[in-house]
Amino acid sequence: MSRFARLRKLCYGNRWFQANRPIVEFNGASIALAFLIVATDISERDISIERLFLKTEAARLFPERFKFYKMLYESRFDRLVEQFRRNR
Repeated sequence: MSRFARLRKLCYGNRWFQANRPIVEFNGASIALAFLIVATDISERDISIERLFLKTEAARLFPERFKFYKMLYESRFDRLVEQFRRNR
């Protein structure tokens, strides 16, 4: 068994990882969206689609905490768009 396979088995078998997997995946998606805004030439339309996808994922995964999504994530993405996209 390769080193990566052992590590993957260890992570996916971990109770903490299984309990927090939605959080980990959502965080990864938000980082990927920030990267798309800052470092790529992807269209504004595609960024809007990705933002909508992330928003619906937040509503699906964390309905009791969704009120914080706009405050934390949407404001962050707005700032990134303003800072890195408006001058292009």
